Amino acid sequence: MIGYLKMVWNLTAEKEAWKFWVDYGGKMGFGVHKDYSNKNRKDEVVTSEKFVCNKEGFREIDKRDHFYKAPRAETRTGCHVGMKIVFDRKKCIMKFGGREHVGFLPLDQKNYLRTKRERRLQFGEVGSLLMSFKDQASQDPSFFYAFQLDNKEQITNIFWADGMMRMDYELFGDFVTFDTTFATNKDHRPLEVFIGYNHYREQVIFGASLL
Repeated sequence: MIGYLKMVWNLTAEKEAWKFWVDYGGKMGFGVHKDYSNKNRKDEVVTSEKFVCNKEGFREIDKRDHFYKAPRAETRTGCHVGMKIVFDRKKCIMKFGGREHVGFLPLDQKNYLRTKRERRLQFGEVGSLLMSFKDQASQDPSFFYAFQLDNKEQITNIFWADGMMRMDYELFGDFVTFDTTFATNKDHRPLEVFIGYNHYREQVIFGASLL
């Protein structure tokens, strides 16, 4: 996969951004390092950074005499997986792209989940699921969920994806498959899983939907 994911973070979140990339590399099974950092000339505050896989690029040719120094094994293979970070003085949360990509995030968008429909769904299995989604959204600003209602205000389907799933989709979403045989709930509704593959040909999940 060639390309970088670009994010906007709160200006004070430099350590959190790096930890996010380290955790992601650990989850995906590759080492990481910082490619570069840009600072404001006036106050020396970091304004942008690029984090990459430790196999990014290629090692420069060692021009020293190899009779005196044995060359190290080559570990850099030109991997293009990485993440570009922009630290914004005005932003308070991480976002993917612009507002049009945020969708129904409770922390950033006005949506109908706080209307009388939501109050009618506060009890039972569906209510428990929505409360769980709210809890996850409060901890993960990139967590996304949405549902559709029929004319009787009964839920017809629900979709959700956490921050890691969305990041995987940004990086590896060129090819997506749908698996509706994963599981069903007690009402025999199929759980549809959106699946792709990372640069190591390992299966990753982009999101899920209860139909």
